[in-house]
Amino acid sequence: MWYPTGLTLLVATQALLPKTVLGDQTPSGNTEPPPPSQDPFYLVPSFAGQTSPGTILASRKSVSPVNVFGFVPDNIQDSHQILYRTTDQHGKPTATVMTVLVPRNANLSAVLSFQLAEDAVNLDCAPSYVMTLASLNNSLLASATAQLQVVLIQEALADGWVVVVPDFQGPTSAFANQKIAGQAILDALRASLRSSSITGIKENAILALWGYSGGAAVTKYAAEIQPKYARELNLAAVAFGGLFGKSTKSVKLLNKGAHAGLIPFALIGIANENQAFQSVLNLHLRKEFKDKFYTAAHQCLDANIRTFYGADVIGMFTCWDLCVYPSLLATIVRYSEAPGVPDARVYWYHDVHDEVSPISAIDDAVYDYCRHGANVRYERNLAATVNHQNYALVGAPNVLAWLKSVMTGEISKSTCRAENVTQSDLPAPFLNIFPLQLQQTLLELLRKSRESST
Repeated sequence: MWYPTGLTLLVATQALLPKTVLGDQTPSGNTEPPPPSQDPFYLVPSFAGQTSPGTILASRKSVSPVNVFGFVPDNIQDSHQILYRTTDQHGKPTATVMTVLVPRNANLSAVLSFQLAEDAVNLDCAPSYVMTLASLNNSLLASATAQLQVVLIQEALADGWVVVVPDFQGPTSAFANQKIAGQAILDALRASLRSSSITGIKENAILALWGYSGGAAVTKYAAEIQPKYARELNLAAVAFGGLFGKSTKSVKLLNKGAHAGLIPFALIGIANENQAFQSVLNLHLRKEFKDKFYTAAHQCLDANIRTFYGADVIGMFTCWDLCVYPSLLATIVRYSEAPGVPDARVYWYHDVHDEVSPISAIDDAVYDYCRHGANVRYERNLAATVNHQNYALVGAPNVLAWLKSVMTGEISKSTCRAENVTQSDLPAPFLNIFPLQLQQTLLELLRKSRESST
């Protein structure tokens, strides 16, 4: 059975409330373990440079259990946190943490790396922390979005796969740097294959990647660089959905809306990686909005969504169209060059009605992928009640079925193909993985999300 905690009711209730009425509802209780910024385990050791990418530098049993809306899953036999060597955007050695979830009756020859959408520029929003019960003691860090993503991997665990969740933004929480993320993801796989004495994972395990929304772009990038950066990895399958296109038009689509909170941390993340854009941003940011704008650097995704709900973020700048926007566009173009297409098979899925990432840009990107020789299964969901948020859930069963068929060798290599679907419900086999109370929470989340689409 799954074990509810004292926070279960509070977390489930918060997840169902409209973002506008969520206040500072910090649960009482012990705040230990500390968040990553205060935890020595996360520090990059001085000897990291003497090791190769993927080397395990430190490990420990996870100090707080994985959390799914206040429930602690009982299908996880062991949970480990591993500090491993990776490489930053300048080619210099660094280190980051991954969480390794080993299920009961594990198939130690199958490893899925799940890229949890962090969508923040705060180290304390790292997946290894926000996916645990410990994070619920701080309303600025607690993330129902992270918990929802932990839901997605439960079927993989139920099938016996080992699930790896890397802190792919690294020790500086580099949100906008895909190079850091892609290398950290692949080095996490390298480290997992070297972790047999800790996790039991086989050295020749078959590997897969999966990410949605903020976890999609980095999953895609990791798959693209794998043939050159980590060719030795047996990467069989890659799945990603809810991908943000390269267009900067998303900023105006999000502004003044329910997802306006995605804008500030994204701008800050890009500025952190580009001094020229940082200067433009600060020059044109109105003084009266400076404090509010930069609160996004100290919160996680859900708190930022609440803080900036319906906000006119563009209006916080004196010269958006002629000054900030052109600089943003130039910066994104500079960092958006794709390194190639994956050798692994790809499952790409997107909601036709996605309100934050227009389908036209995704159609073009898939066409370009196929034109360059990628092997893509492209799912376009036409259901009117499906949106960016609920497609994370609705799309998961098909993703998992595809991953399973590739991992078990049921699908042979094929050419690109697209498929339109109209799925809008959660199938019973997927729901039945969870206890009844959690099933009801997921169905209520889905119902409320559908209402927002009509």
